[in-house]
Amino acid sequence: MAQMTRDWAKSRGFELFPKAGYESVTLTYVKNNKNIDVARLQKTLKDRYSVLIDGGYGQIKDKTFRLAHLGDVTPDEVSKLQAMLDDCLKSI
Repeated sequence: MAQMTRDWAKSRGFELFPKAGYESVTLTYVKNNKNIDVARLQKTLKDRYSVLIDGGYGQIKDKTFRLAHLGDVTPDEVSKLQAMLDDCLKSI
């Protein structure tokens, strides 16, 4: 699921926040190299789908967003989240 998420981010033109070799297996930090409005992405995702994602914190707030793939999350749920993100990204 981590690789699915990384592949999704890269295929959409995003970069990953950590340097190669330092990635987490439980969540993916997507670097906001496309300068999207992360707060608006969060709000749109919440309003349309009742789904929350993290928009970074401290010095990386709005410069990243975090997608979780841990616990009892399934590959199907990861795919659904990616489709929701694609939909929301089109409108922001």
